Amino acid sequence: MKEPQAKPTIDLEIQKIDGNIWKGKAFSVSAKNIHGEFDILPYHANFISILLEGPVVIREESGQTKKISLPRSVMHLKDNYIKIYSAI
Repeated sequence: MKEPQAKPTIDLEIQKIDGNIWKGKAFSVSAKNIHGEFDILPYHANFISILLEGPVVIREESGQTKKISLPRSVMHLKDNYIKIYSAI
């Protein structure tokens, strides 16, 4: 009998000038830019965007959903690692 495969995750780090707001693994991350709402899933293509003020929704590895309200921010995704720079 095969063991179940682990669901893929993406690494996420949300930073502000004086430190980290959140860091960990997520199943998905949702946010909003000038084109509307979007989702980032594991192994998404490299991506950069200016995020509008509002919630970033994180579907955590634990299965819980977390909403973090951020001011206008920059999201950078490269090699399955998202960094969000808040209040820059």
